[in-house]
Amino acid sequence: MAAGFEEKFGRGMDFLAKYTMPIFLMHTLFAAPMRSILMKIGIENTVIHVVLGLGISFVGPIMAACIMKKTEWLEFFLYPNKFIRKVS
Repeated sequence: MAAGFEEKFGRGMDFLAKYTMPIFLMHTLFAAPMRSILMKIGIENTVIHVVLGLGISFVGPIMAACIMKKTEWLEFFLYPNKFIRKVS
């Protein structure tokens, strides 16, 4: 199934693959507050919650990763192996 998607959506999948770790690490940090905000302002429609929750779960971490990539000390939190010297 993934191979079929790669043929059709190759560039998009490459883009998402580049941000897999930030999405994995930060999706909850963006989705939970989005749900809280929607509940606070009175929106209880399940479809809106799911669509906005999924959207912010991808877009938020990607934007955060782009910002973090500009400074080494922030990027360390996403990719520590990139900065830790191998000892052997």
